[in-house]
Amino acid sequence: MTLLHISGVLLLVLIPQQGLCIRCFQCNSAEHEECFSLTSNDTSSQFLQECSKNSQNEPPFCRKVETEIYEGVHKRTIRSCGWIKPGSRNNTCRKQDSGFIKRVSCTCFDDMCNGSTRNFALLQLSMPLLFAFLSFIDFR
Repeated sequence: MTLLHISGVLLLVLIPQQGLCIRCFQCNSAEHEECFSLTSNDTSSQFLQECSKNSQNEPPFCRKVETEIYEGVHKRTIRSCGWIKPGSRNNTCRKQDSGFIKRVSCTCFDDMCNGSTRNFALLQLSMPLLFAFLSFIDFR
């Protein structure tokens, strides 16, 4: 088996399959302090749960909302599932700052993407580039 074949298999394994349920961290730091520091590769976390489609059969996504009040005196992180209408699938973050309350709200569409880091998501994005690069190398 060549390196090209191995790369193809890795690509298929690491890219999430459409139609499968997404798993998101679901917690509130006001109830569980460890919700602040969950990492995207923490597969054994008690807060990692499967999201189901809602009653309108809309696909789920992961959400993380970080709120800071009084310049860091009070902080809260909420991680959850959300649902949107198909066609609005963008990984985005919105920032709001009223001077009194700062809020960052992010949405993403990969398993465990609402953790504190996005190492797994970055790996998934880099695999197609690696595969394309390896397909152009002559292995003779």
